[in-house]
Formats: sequence, C-alpha cells, structure tokens
Amino acid sequence: FKASEGDQVEANRYHVEAGITFPIARPAWFLNSEIKLIHTSYQQDNIAQGSELAETVERTLPKVRIHGGINFDRDLVAFGQKYRHTLEPQLQYLYVPEEDQSNIGLYDTTVLQDDFHGIFRDTSYSGLDRIAGANQYTWGLTSRLLDEENLEIIRVSLGRIQYLGEGHTGLANDVLLTDNTLNNTSKDKQSSVAADLFYRINHQWQISADMQYNTLEDFTNKGQVNIDYQFDKYNLVQLNHRYTRNVSGDRLEQVSLLTSFAINENWAFVGRLTQDLQQNKSLESYAGFQYESCCWAVRIAYHRNINSNLD
Repeated sequence: FKASEGDQVEANRYHVEAGITFPIARPAWFLNSEIKLIHTSYQQDNIAQGSELAETVERTLPKVRIHGGINFDRDLVAFGQKYRHTLEPQLQYLYVPEEDQSNIGLYDTTVLQDDFHGIFRDTSYSGLDRIAGANQYTWGLTSRLLDEENLEIIRVSLGRIQYLGEGHTGLANDVLLTDNTLNNTSKDKQSSVAADLFYRINHQWQISADMQYNTLEDFTNKGQVNIDYQFDKYNLVQLNHRYTRNVSGDRLEQVSLLTSFAINENWAFVGRLTQDLQQNKSLESYAGFQYESCCWAVRIAYHRNINSNLD
C-alpha cells in the first residue's frame, strides 16, 4: 500500500488462511461448519513520530463458525387463493479471540453494512486490517408466502446477534466502531434487531424495506424503503428513501427517484435524481438516451454529482 502523499504510512501485507469446512446441504436443512487459522504479516514504513503503529506486526487468530438452518412449509388458502407458506429459522455461532490491533494501519478496511444478511457474516469489516473478536450467536427467522406459480408475494425476516461471555468489546481501540450501528453496549450484550421486508402487491407494484432497530433505547439505526412500479419488463420507476442515524457523527437522510423506460424498439431513456433531505441539496442527477440496433449502440448521458474532497 503506497499513498500519493509522501507523508502517509506505507505497508506490505501478507495474508494466508488455512482451514477445514464441513458443508452439509439437504432440501429441508443445511449445516455448514468451518475451522480456520488466519495469519497476517505487516511491514509498515514511513510511520509518524509518536504513532501507535509498529514496523513489523504478526497476527495469528483462529476462527470457528457453525451455521445451520431448517425449512418448514405448508399449503395455505387465504382470500380464495392457494399459497405455500414457509418458516425458515437459522442459527449461527462464531468465535474469534479478541486481539488489540491498534498497531496496524487502516489501508483497505472499513465497517460493513449490517442488514439481515450481514449479521450472518463471519466478519464485521471489509479488508484485512481489522478482524473483530467474536463470541456470539446469531439467530434469524424468515417467513415467505408464495403463490401457485412459486412467485414470492410476501417475505418477512428478523434477526439479531447475541454476545456471550464477559461482554463484547469488539475493537474498542478502533475509531471505525463509531460507525458500526449494530455494535452492542455493555448493558444489553446484543445487537439491534435487523429486519428485511418485501411485499408484491401485484405484477406492477412492489415494496421492499430493511432496517436495524435498537430495542433498548427505542430508535432506528438504519432504514431503507423502495417502492417499485413496473409497467412491463422494460419499463420501471422506483422511489427510494434511505436513513442512517450515525455516519461519522452525522445523520444521513436521502430520497431518490429513478426510471428506466423503453421509448420504442430501439430507443431507451434512463434517469435518476438523488436529494439530501438534511442539507436540502442535490447529491446526484443523471439522464441518458440510448439507441441500440442489432450490432451497435450509441449512448448519450448527462451526469451531475458532488465532487468528493477526502481532505
């Protein structure tokens, strides 16, 4: 890792994982187990005076993960229609020992988003510069309603992480945890509840949403709602609202409108508007036309967005 600025830390990183996995999959249930040994070696240069970073770091951690689930289903008649109703509980246990990693720089690592599917990951971070300690189990429950054509009509998923032992400290020395909205507090030893919802009103209208709700202090950490109207398989309009309570100390609330529209057999239009509701300004807008024939295409697009200034 080498930055364009001459005063930034540089590093070489070597990483290897060795382990054994035991996957078992059946039509009605699954059980996946894995045991790994993770080793990472760092050589860090150009370290500033007084920094906690070390020139040489060796980090070796074991990881144990067991993830299983079972699928129940039954026939159901409601409102004069035949449906198939499913109930799909799953449970995961994850163990990684705690280790202070403040002597390692952050090169390609940040906190991952923790939606319903994210709480079943075996890591809280992208990249390898931080491996969060874990002694926890995660439970989840999904229920679906499918019609006679096996088309999903309704889906509801709920889940959360339960921390075990003396308390989940994660990486308390790490500033990245200020953005991890599913991190627990010392009082509750559990994450926020993660929910995923979907409802197909008909072949044109559908609504989807996901959110993370802190049940201890009664507030929403994150939430997103999509409303889709599909004229046919070529024409779509979507309205999207996104809310995050804490992104580096700031509240984020955005709304966007997008459309993809086939004008005729050859011409198509696509457009999107994204507005920041907290600062009342446009974040991104674009519009484009495309002409496509059997073997060639021409696209013309207008794009306006905010320039990023990482300083």
